[in-house]
Amino acid sequence: MRHKSALFSFVSHVAVRGFIAVTLLLPAFAADGVHAAAKGSAASRNKQLARAWNQWNRLTHDYYRAVPNWLKVIGNGTLRRRAAARAIPILKRLVATEDRISLLEPSYAPYLRYFELMNIAQLAAYGDKAALVRLRAAVADSNPRKAMQGRLAIAQYHWWTANGNPAREIQVLQSLEPLAKQHPTSNTVTLAIVRIGAFAASVNPKVSNYAVKLVRQLKTPIARNTLVGLKARLRMARLMGEPLALTTRTLAGDSFNLKKWRGKVVLITFWQQPFSQFQLAGIYKEFHPSGLEILGVPINQRFTRIGTIMMTHPEMSWTQTAIQKPMNPGHTVFGLPLGPQNSMQIILDRQGKVRMVETSPRIDAAVMVPEIRKLLAKK
Repeated sequence: MRHKSALFSFVSHVAVRGFIAVTLLLPAFAADGVHAAAKGSAASRNKQLARAWNQWNRLTHDYYRAVPNWLKVIGNGTLRRRAAARAIPILKRLVATEDRISLLEPSYAPYLRYFELMNIAQLAAYGDKAALVRLRAAVADSNPRKAMQGRLAIAQYHWWTANGNPAREIQVLQSLEPLAKQHPTSNTVTLAIVRIGAFAASVNPKVSNYAVKLVRQLKTPIARNTLVGLKARLRMARLMGEPLALTTRTLAGDSFNLKKWRGKVVLITFWQQPFSQFQLAGIYKEFHPSGLEILGVPINQRFTRIGTIMMTHPEMSWTQTAIQKPMNPGHTVFGLPLGPQNSMQIILDRQGKVRMVETSPRIDAAVMVPEIRKLLAKK
């Protein structure tokens, strides 16, 4: 059932229990009104914000199309130079759009900052000198937290421009070690070390082992979940090529069986932070007509929050299961071990067999899109 039906059922579900949805959502709408008063009418602001989000999704997808397998490209000096002319104009527009979204809705700025800094780091890696200047300015920011994020972003830039040289990659990780020791409970530092790519299968084992040792020194739930995620990846690897069975309830309360999507390519996305799901909108829009289905599995959410997300982001029109709560120990849902931040993406072929598992907390479209395209091409 699509999101509109799910939403109506959700509202009815809340009403039956004696809650008034309007009252529950009123504070959020009131906050929107405060921002709207500074920028014009609420309707005008929401339209501008919707257009900006649509442009962000479109530009993100344009980048993945212009630079297929961008993670492989950006880490290779030769491929990076060849792709620079295609990548730089799109990334510049993407960064400008992120600036605009943050201006229109400041509450999104903390979520966008990571993506924006990573896009600026990519621009710098492709050779854009202005982007490198902006990265260095981020490092010198008077706000300590923003300065830390700048240091992490510039480390990512150095990682990419190491061009796969293990010695230089270890130097990058060593540059992060003082931050890890200084901020052992920082989720920001932990995520940077994880996301920098040190846990990718293609990374040199010595580099990966160094990164694992670094993460073990950190005292954050994300660090623990990352190690859980590594174990989860090994456990899920055993399911590769095997059919996946799953029966559950949708958010609207209807029964759902994964078997009904046999003949379709299926992406199952376990999510806790909604921002990651916004990245799937472009993928769904392009590939759903060709036979892609997405099953969202929200983890540890609230009904009111899900309802607000679905109303403000109608592009998330794929099926959502009922809200799930991981069962400890093992952080499992439907018997499947989850990765960091209760996140995981599973891609099934038309026969319902597992073809890809990503336990990273982020949506890696550069990896997933080629696999989806390949599976859809097989009838």
